[in-house]
Amino acid sequence: FNFLFVQGLLIRLFAYKDTSQRRYLIIVPLLGAVWANVHMGSFIYGLTLIGIFILAEIKNCLTEKGSLAARTDFRNLFLSLTLFFAAFAISPYGLRNLLYPIMVFLFPDFIGFYRTTALTDESQAPLGVFLFDQSYVPFYVLFVLNVAAVFFSKKKDFVLTLLLIFSFFMFLYMNRNYPFFIIVASYALLRWAQLNGFKELWLRWTAGKWLEIVLLTAMA
Repeated sequence: FNFLFVQGLLIRLFAYKDTSQRRYLIIVPLLGAVWANVHMGSFIYGLTLIGIFILAEIKNCLTEKGSLAARTDFRNLFLSLTLFFAAFAISPYGLRNLLYPIMVFLFPDFIGFYRTTALTDESQAPLGVFLFDQSYVPFYVLFVLNVAAVFFSKKKDFVLTLLLIFSFFMFLYMNRNYPFFIIVASYALLRWAQLNGFKELWLRWTAGKWLEIVLLTAMA
C-alpha cells in the first residue's frame, strides 16, 4: 500500500504544478491521515516529496524576482505540507501517532529500529547494483534515461531533477526503496518526454498503439 500513496501524492502534486489550482491539493491532508495510519512511509516519502515541490517554488521565487504566482504556489504547497503532517494526528493514538515516526527515526533506542533493520536483506544497501545484477536492469534503464534527460532536455525542470536525486539516494541506502525509485523515475521520465514533445510524436507514430498494447500486456 505504501507505494500506492506515493503515486497518488505525485499525481496530485504534478496536477497542481501544471495548473496551480488548489483543488488538487485538497486531498493531500486526507492522504496524510490515511497513510500515517498504514505506514511510516508517510513521514519519509510523503513529507519529502511535498518538500521537493516546495524547494522548486522557492527557486522560482528567487529566479523570477518573487513573482506573485511563485509566491502563491509556495504558500499553497507549504500549507499542504503543514496540513499533511498535522493529519498524522487523526488516529486513535492522536498526537502520539504524529510524534511516533520522529521518535523512531531520531531516537535509535526508542524501539531499536536500526538494530532490527540491520537483520533483513531488504534493509541492506543494494551492492548488487554495482555488479550489474540482472535484477537491477529496470534501475539501469531508468537511471540512464533520466540522467540523459536532465542534461540534454531542451526544457529544464528542477522538480524532476530533485526527484531523481532523492529517489536515487534512497535506493542506494537500502533495497527496500527499489520500488520507490522505479515509481518516481518512471513518472519523471514520462514528464521529461511530455516536456519535450514526445507525446505528440508518439501519437503520430503508426506503431505506437500496437506498442502500447504490448507494454500494457507485459505490465499486467
